[in-house]
Amino acid sequence: MIMSSDYYVYAYERKIASKHGPAGSFYYIGKGMGNRARDNHRHIPVPKDPKRIVKIAENLTEEDAFSLEKSQIKEYGRIDNGTGCLRNLTDGGEGPSGYKFTEEQCAKNSAARKKYYEDHPEARAKHSATLKKYYEDPEARNKNTATLKKYWENPESRAKQSATLKKCWENIESRAKQSAIGKKYFEDPEARAKNSAAQKKRWENPEARAKQSVTQKIVRGTPESRVKNSATMKAVWTARRANQSKNHATLDQFIT
Repeated sequence: MIMSSDYYVYAYERKIASKHGPAGSFYYIGKGMGNRARDNHRHIPVPKDPKRIVKIAENLTEEDAFSLEKSQIKEYGRIDNGTGCLRNLTDGGEGPSGYKFTEEQCAKNSAARKKYYEDHPEARAKHSATLKKYYEDPEARNKNTATLKKYWENPESRAKQSATLKKCWENIESRAKQSAIGKKYFEDPEARAKNSAAQKKRWENPEARAKQSVTQKIVRGTPESRVKNSATMKAVWTARRANQSKNHATLDQFIT
């Protein structure tokens, strides 16, 4: 962690009373530095009135800020687990400034976000609308593209992503879940038409075709890559034939 005393712990106050607390009560507590308290948060609305952004303590080291954040969240309690009035989805003590999440923390945060959006469809719809509006801006799309491009230019980032995906696809449940999501998506005629139009538009671009051609040449340009690709396709078709045989056996039971 960065040894600095520029951190603070802040809270957001409710504008009006709700079933979770009276007007003026805290609905979120966080830790940050600089302009963090006024920056956009994923699932938490930032008060438009700066008077409703309260700094609980300032000039803290990051370690002290983490500690105070956790104690404050524990004191006020969380809505999602029925202990209090805060919309925080974790117990605090995590953050982006130099802190590395453990696998357990990542899984915990992911599960908390998933549960929150399952319990609050209006928040899910609002989040979706916000993202849609954001990406309608060409500058935002270009900025996101540049960020991703920079990320994928880093060999460590590519290796990390590859390892993550490999681990995911080694899990039978993950593969089945992803397959079910894809199947459900393409059962919708509008989704199929939308995807087809997007692919058609992509391949009408000569630059996209040239880029894909170069990528394929790199992938299949070495004996190792060809052998690996051959083994992968062989495994895929073996699994498909086994599945087809299983389906035929089931059908034969009904026929006979």
